[in-house]
Amino acid sequence: MGVANAVYDTAMVEAVLFRSAGTRLDSMLYGPALPPSMRSFTAKGKGRGHAYLHSAESDPVGGVSGPTHKSRFQDHTTMVAVLVEILATTGGKAALQWLDANPTVANGIWLHGATALPLSNPWYGYEQGGATLKKIDKVALNMRAHGDALFITSAYPDRFQVGLNPLAPPFVPGTTL
Repeated sequence: MGVANAVYDTAMVEAVLFRSAGTRLDSMLYGPALPPSMRSFTAKGKGRGHAYLHSAESDPVGGVSGPTHKSRFQDHTTMVAVLVEILATTGGKAALQWLDANPTVANGIWLHGATALPLSNPWYGYEQGGATLKKIDKVALNMRAHGDALFITSAYPDRFQVGLNPLAPPFVPGTTL
């Protein structure tokens, strides 16, 4: 079947993230998720699936929130919704098809920078080191596949809209901050 023929709704993306989180990248080629007790959530993500570390909210599995020196989604719900949207786009579907067509490529596909995927809906997050919510323009996505199992090793806001924060309260003359 492969990964391109699956429908990635909220439940499916949650399952992919759970399977990927804290798992060593080389282990992703050989089986399903490790039990939470065997995962490393405190690792900086190097060599492990770490999409959860790009959420400003504590993840539901390891209880770890993303450090502020990383770009982060506003919360876990936003991260999952963005991944559902991205995997349904033309670019997301093409990446999944590429994974199916290249099953022996161990390091999968990494879309970032010039190849990051654009968003249509208004989703928000934080820039590296930032504390102000900003609209996300593009999302970086690092994926691997093993048969029918998709692994999202990393996903994070790659580029933000420049300008004022649309979620900020309006300025009222005569008030102080």
